[in-house]
Amino acid sequence: MYKRQSRHYGINGSGGKQTVPLLFAAPCGKGRILYSAIQLGALLVEIESVCNYLFGNGQPEMTLLEKIWPAPCEIEAGNVFDAPREVRFEGAFEPAWAADFAAVTGIGAGDGYPIRFIADDAAGADAYALVLTPESCVISGGEAGRFYALQTLLQIAAFGRSSWQAMQITDRPAVAKRCFVADMGRSVWTLPMLKNLVRILARLKMNQLHLHLYDDELCGIRFADHAFGSDNPYALTVPELAELVEFAAPYHVEIVPELEAWAHVGALVWHRPDLRGGDGVYNGSSFLFCPATFALMRDLVGQIADIMPDGSTIHFGLDEANWFVTPDMGAEFTPTEMVRRYYEMLQTLGRERGKHFTMRLWADHAGRPLPPEIADKVVIEPWNYWQSQCEKSARDVGRYSAGVTPW
Repeated sequence: MYKRQSRHYGINGSGGKQTVPLLFAAPCGKGRILYSAIQLGALLVEIESVCNYLFGNGQPEMTLLEKIWPAPCEIEAGNVFDAPREVRFEGAFEPAWAADFAAVTGIGAGDGYPIRFIADDAAGADAYALVLTPESCVISGGEAGRFYALQTLLQIAAFGRSSWQAMQITDRPAVAKRCFVADMGRSVWTLPMLKNLVRILARLKMNQLHLHLYDDELCGIRFADHAFGSDNPYALTVPELAELVEFAAPYHVEIVPELEAWAHVGALVWHRPDLRGGDGVYNGSSFLFCPATFALMRDLVGQIADIMPDGSTIHFGLDEANWFVTPDMGAEFTPTEMVRRYYEMLQTLGRERGKHFTMRLWADHAGRPLPPEIADKVVIEPWNYWQSQCEKSARDVGRYSAGVTPW
């Protein structure tokens, strides 16, 4: 009997003594979770290291159990048995899951080996248990948990091919939000690319895709009645973003759109030079705060609010900016007041549509000042490069999870 315990969402090194995290993530206060999303390049480096580990390049050959990734919390394994030639799905499953299983494994549907899904969210919506024997496979968990269990079973079948191994798996995520950033403001992302990315994230049991919609260099989305994104032939339209949101839902991937609302707005003020106040912290552009800027942002955020489901998170950026304001905004208009106005704007847009939205902001270098009355309602998100600055990242997690902010 082989038994292994490990932290979820990592890869086990030699002898199971080392865990290499895919995401910069950690538990935080009040039972909630704080995470920092990572950029494409960092994830590709991680994936390359995982592939090198899984498929050779001088590493010792791995067992089937060691290849399951992210590593489940607990695995208790038994004997190897012949893989079934036909399977039948039973119980609480989605029809698309059976088609996916056949496409990945080459094992067709029939009256053979039963794979039984049982709805049970007692351990949490994302948790699952998987019992694999020569006679059957029984999966229990919440809706997302059963989906994640299927991803684990697909790996067992794909790596095993002609033989499977009896095992019992108990698994749950170490972090609630497992997010990836697609930077549409500095590189081109088409709708098919983003849909493929959603599928990849689902295979890795990640559950958020943060879309940085525009920046100083490029606008990755075209808003109605505006020129923004017209110079990017691959920019998504708002209806295409809605299509992506709908596409991602059955994969249990939440889309988090980010609309920069202070700095990193060069792609907007290129078409609206009257709203450029000056440079950002690292060149680029910062907004000139005036009534016209708030009117523009209300329109842009409103178009996104139209297509986002109730309960969505909308990111406002608000990092690496310099302060430019017109006199008619009044002496009381400060960066803290700016955050309040944006928060009230988002909540008003939500009420007008019968929805509730959560506001998310970057923490920025010195921390983001928040009005006290909304400090427990706004998500403050620090970010850093885990591979080169993991100690600082860990300190930031502790700093921003120790206060009253919701993560």
